[in-house]
Amino acid sequence: DGARLYQYADTKSDVVMHIDFTEQVEVVAEIKYWAQISYVDEDGNEIIGWMAKKNLLPYKDWKYHSDKMYSDVN
Repeated sequence: DGARLYQYADTKSDVVMHIDFTEQVEVVAEIKYWAQISYVDEDGNEIIGWMAKKNLLPYKDWKYHSDKMYSDVN
């Protein structure tokens, strides 16, 4: 599972790739419901595309939820 990264800010445009929800991305631009993001893959290649903002979570919030999730396991 993951979020779709589109070539343009439109669900009818080509899907460039799927990015796992746990991956970090950098927002480089924003319009109404979309964020243009930069993602660096494991080979060091930068990939630019558009993702629905609803799929993004600020790092501090993700870290909080992640830490809480793992602390419940112990």
